[in-house]
Amino acid sequence: MDALAEELRGAAEFRSALQRFQKRTDEITREAGLTVPRYQLLLMIKASPNEESTVTQLSRRLHLGDSTAVELVSRAAVLGLVERHRSSTDRRVVLVRLTEEGNRRLLRAFEALRAERASLAKTFREVERAFRGVARARSEA
Repeated sequence: MDALAEELRGAAEFRSALQRFQKRTDEITREAGLTVPRYQLLLMIKASPNEESTVTQLSRRLHLGDSTAVELVSRAAVLGLVERHRSSTDRRVVLVRLTEEGNRRLLRAFEALRAERASLAKTFREVERAFRGVARARSEA
């Protein structure tokens, strides 16, 4: 197989794995009573220092505009998934953290996605090896 064909095969496998992961994420988050954007919001908050974040930090991590992030946080708050509170060190700063319900739903989906993350990581490793082989073949040519 020539280098271009190998690179195309790897790119196709990579895209297919991503699509499969996104589809399963959609199914699993729905089962946990979440949408994918809400799952991602809760995940970013949980993974933040002290398990809390500002809306500005969330908008950057989620690659959203500030107004879209505000709306996402507001809807999650109405659903009882997150709560806002003032920073103890700077009263001007509003922080967002998970409620018990938000934490419960996040962890339910997160645990259910463990096998999917492992499968995606395996595909990443395989595609990386293929891409490195193509790069090596091109540099030697």
